[in-house]
Amino acid sequence: MPSLAAWKRIASEAGRFARSADPLAEMSAAGIVADPEIREVLEDQKPAFKLDPVAYARLLGEYGPLPEVSVTMGDRPAQPASDRSDYGLSTTIDVALVNEIVRAFWDARAYKRRVPASIVRKVLDIAAIRAAFDGVPDDPDAAVGQMDLRGAAELEAYSGGRDVIVVQPVSLRITGAQPASLDVTLRLRLPLVGTATASRVYLSEASVQALAVDLTVDQSSLVRPNSAAAVQMLEERLTDMLRTLAVDARLAYSLPSEIALRGRLDNTTLTIGAAAGYARPTGGRSYLSAGAELAPLGGTPRPNSLAVAVPDQSENLRIVVDERLATGVLTATIESGDLAAFANRKIASKLDPLNPAPIRFDGGTVRFTGGRMVITLDTVWEDACVAGKNLAMVVTVTSTLTAAGGQVNAADTEIDINLDNTDALVCTLLSGLLGPFGLLANTIVLGIIAAINPALDDKSLPSFLEPVLPRTELRLRAALSRLEVNEGYAVATGVASIVPNVTDWFVYLKVLYPNPIVPRRPSLRVPVADATVALYELDNPPPAGDDVAVPDAEPIEHLVGRYLTTEVRSYHPRADELLGTAATDEDGFVRFRVRPNAIGGTITTYRTKEDVVTGRVLSQSTAHAPAPEPGPDFAVTITAADGAVLTTRRLVALNASQKHAGTLDDPLLVVVSQSGPLPVDMASGGDD
Repeated sequence: MPSLAAWKRIASEAGRFARSADPLAEMSAAGIVADPEIREVLEDQKPAFKLDPVAYARLLGEYGPLPEVSVTMGDRPAQPASDRSDYGLSTTIDVALVNEIVRAFWDARAYKRRVPASIVRKVLDIAAIRAAFDGVPDDPDAAVGQMDLRGAAELEAYSGGRDVIVVQPVSLRITGAQPASLDVTLRLRLPLVGTATASRVYLSEASVQALAVDLTVDQSSLVRPNSAAAVQMLEERLTDMLRTLAVDARLAYSLPSEIALRGRLDNTTLTIGAAAGYARPTGGRSYLSAGAELAPLGGTPRPNSLAVAVPDQSENLRIVVDERLATGVLTATIESGDLAAFANRKIASKLDPLNPAPIRFDGGTVRFTGGRMVITLDTVWEDACVAGKNLAMVVTVTSTLTAAGGQVNAADTEIDINLDNTDALVCTLLSGLLGPFGLLANTIVLGIIAAINPALDDKSLPSFLEPVLPRTELRLRAALSRLEVNEGYAVATGVASIVPNVTDWFVYLKVLYPNPIVPRRPSLRVPVADATVALYELDNPPPAGDDVAVPDAEPIEHLVGRYLTTEVRSYHPRADELLGTAATDEDGFVRFRVRPNAIGGTITTYRTKEDVVTGRVLSQSTAHAPAPEPGPDFAVTITAADGAVLTTRRLVALNASQKHAGTLDDPLLVVVSQSGPLPVDMASGGDD
């Protein structure tokens, strides 16, 4: 029978018994005993917390078996940080897929399709066009009109460097009695270097000023240049105009720099500090590479440091994650309190309901090394030991990451619990906390893996691998086929594709004023531009005809023998839900992508059982249950640009279905008035 004389030896043996609610008893049953001095310390101590074996068994049944656990004391390993690149996240994608995405944006009318004539005329007038081009009508009323985009843009790689080429066919309209057009194809070359603010990431001004234009006049164009100088003049004028437009567009078509992690981590926000990209041709295909780094930045990232290998021919996506960025994400979840809240909801509060939030995390790191991911958490269980002492430890989870079935999986997980000193070791052995800590660590890692994967049990948690395409009804799905963990970084490759967004709801509205002269002519209504539309899901009070099944308020009685059971049900609607706000465009059009609740309120059942012979009440109980709402009821409050409230809580869709209220081509019409409530026949929202 071995006798252990050193506390570190006790710790090294304890890991084998971490699955037990009473590790000391299991060690003794296995024939492992400590020297008298160590045994005396253990016998003199009393645990402040004793693990409930029944609760622990229930947790194991709920969260799965415990991986291999080791216990150490002191001697924490160093956690060196890597420094591969200035960008912690790098993504390389086939340009063919990028062009599919751009076409999806075009089809969804997610960006403007014309440049107004007032802007074009700032750089071109009819005299300049007549002097340089043939086929311009002699009409004295002819004038330079708007410039129309004639289709979706396409991206190409620039063979002479890292810049991106954007190919865009346009038509410059000539208005008048004899209208004409100058049809050209623009090739815009520019570097993709991002600038980040506290709220947005957009193309840097240096990138905009580097924009260069090369144009080709289409063979079908009736208006044609009369010299090479004419083409050069048009290129120079359009370059000036497009640079000016790009300064505005880079703000309008920017990306949020703050990314909120919803679902389980709904208080954590990541902030992008820098972004860059470039395109390049390789092996007969073109690829777009983009990089991002979280704020705060350790310096100014160099765009040229973004160097990413391309995926194999059978794939179109490659993602590289540096351990520095992974640590930044973990740190953000710790600092927000989300990770501790998640941990306590999962395990700790179930073991000790009198102490609902005993776990906290003081820091953490992520390492990629030796083909494995290593997550280290500085963990504290408050008041877990005698005399109100906190139990501090470093929990390290090591897993092999693989890609299978299009998702990331963790396998061969090992957990190490590193205790500061002998007091911490005694506390864990006497209390039986080694198993819960191991289970907690494993649950956290599985939660992180679930947050990455596109197929989730928790549908409220968005996936990193299935982002929405803004202003469309589509998502970009990444099915991973391979995942490699190298020293300091992880690489995932696979196939990305565009798929329908079947999770969210889509609401399309058009806000109009009635024509003051002919108010009943729908075709003459006036669009309400720059109005703020607040979209609600109505619950309190519910609209007439709502599909929530509200229970009858009359008592229900059941008499069995001499015992009478009486049930009284009441319904309490939940508050209206604000789903979002957006501004109407110049056509009065506005769109929303939302996820309304599916609960209309709460049904409360009061149940009383009494003896009808004696009149004695035998029992009373109260139960609460959610009242499902099959279809949301969408309503709007609209405020004009000058602050005037045009309508309040206006119902636009009752018991909506098919994930839609209106469509892109047939939006719901909301007719409002500048002078008070509309007549009922006009306030319906439809055509008269």
